[in-house]
Amino acid sequence: MPKHNATDLSVIYDIRPATKYDEFDGHIRVIKEQNHWSQRFMRRLGVKIPLRSYKELDDYGTFVFKMIDGKRTIHEIGSALSEKYEEAGDQLYERLIPYLEHLERNEKWIQKK
Repeated sequence: MPKHNATDLSVIYDIRPATKYDEFDGHIRVIKEQNHWSQRFMRRLGVKIPLRSYKELDDYGTFVFKMIDGKRTIHEIGSALSEKYEEAGDQLYERLIPYLEHLERNEKWIQKK
């Protein structure tokens, strides 16, 4: 996988195939299966652990997540974001790039193409 400079606005992201999500009340909701061996074991002991958990994205996160399609660059996503949300234009890429990097590195929901 190629390395990209963090300020390179031509980077393209795609949603990882393993990422499960749906749309709920107009927001993207990422679904995480609670299927670790320890969770299964605790369920057998009677502990109530849900089969899945959800992370619901806010308006900005939902908009950005929907723009990630394996074709759009960071620049294109940022331009569309600033068109939709006028207030997003302030420090747009200073916020957008770390957010995308967080989704890639920490959440592991997206990947660079």
